[in-house]
Amino acid sequence: MVTGMGKQGRLAAIVLVLATAAALAQDIEAPVFQLVEGTEARYRIDEGFMGRDITVVSATPLVTGTVQFDRNDPLSTSVGTITIDARDLDSGRRGRDRAVIRRVLRANRDEYRYITFEPTAITGMPPLVQVGDTLELQITGMLKVRNSTNEVVFDTTVRVASETKLQGRASTTILWRDYGLRIPGVPQVSWVADEVTLQLVFTAVLSDSKPPQERPD
Repeated sequence: MVTGMGKQGRLAAIVLVLATAAALAQDIEAPVFQLVEGTEARYRIDEGFMGRDITVVSATPLVTGTVQFDRNDPLSTSVGTITIDARDLDSGRRGRDRAVIRRVLRANRDEYRYITFEPTAITGMPPLVQVGDTLELQITGMLKVRNSTNEVVFDTTVRVASETKLQGRASTTILWRDYGLRIPGVPQVSWVADEVTLQLVFTAVLSDSKPPQERPD
């Protein structure tokens, strides 16, 4: 019991205790989940190829990023910058990949090698989350491809697989012209759609439970 302290003094002490508790709470960061093996970034685009309408799918597993997530305080969730190695994109057709990497994305140049997404906001997160829950979220952020950066929204589904694992997928659609990209003319390709669908299929685990996926030089 505090003695020798008036009403104002006791009130000041209570305020000080509450402020200290709040400061300590801010210093306690949410657990960090790291993207690991099983994560893959993809793009999908429609085109006319040798007289047939097809959908091209190209992907790379070389993706890095983190998520700060505490299911006891899900509204504090934040996502770090997602980095994709565009130089590793693989559609299963070597000639196409070479053209996309060198002539469209110019990812053979070090300054354009990585595509990045820097999240700025998350909406749709519930106040309470249990293991086994599936979350439907919208993640807004800045997508950078080469010299151009635009705001996009990824529709994202996240499953809280366990206390130490998150799994899900995210998707958005962009116009490649918005990023200053040019599609070179190729005799076998009669047309290319304006829209590109970007997808991220991901697995993230608690950092202490597994080493992060390494990106080769």
